[in-house]
Amino acid sequence: MGELDHPPTPQINLDRVSHLVEDLSFENNSAIGVAKLLDTPTGRTAQALLEGGVKLGVSSRGVGTLSKDRVNDDYGLICIDIVGDPSALNAYVDGIYESVDYIIDNDQIVERAVENLKKQLNESGTKKLRSNLTRFLNEITGL
Repeated sequence: MGELDHPPTPQINLDRVSHLVEDLSFENNSAIGVAKLLDTPTGRTAQALLEGGVKLGVSSRGVGTLSKDRVNDDYGLICIDIVGDPSALNAYVDGIYESVDYIIDNDQIVERAVENLKKQLNESGTKKLRSNLTRFLNEITGL
């Protein structure tokens, strides 16, 4: 679970929970994750901000010690919060809605259906272009 903005204490406050982190992995020095906004007051606020065009970011919350250029072994991650001004330059997220599946490709967020179409076109050539495009359009429109 995570909250909308960092609270003054490290504990998670259930009345401030806005989202649930469903997946979190580490690639090199970056964390890549998937979170779902919850139907809570702060979750609805985060959703309204995203839909309104506000650029939100994420920030880890944990306890332990940090050195100048690394996290020490005693550090424990508590959660990932949604914040307006993350300390990491690339910690901003796009408003991604649950009906569409996205992946990270070359540090860019790309709709999975687009990547699937590219892969199919590379594998099948131009003969199947029409059927692949039709399948792609059906996939992204839900028809």
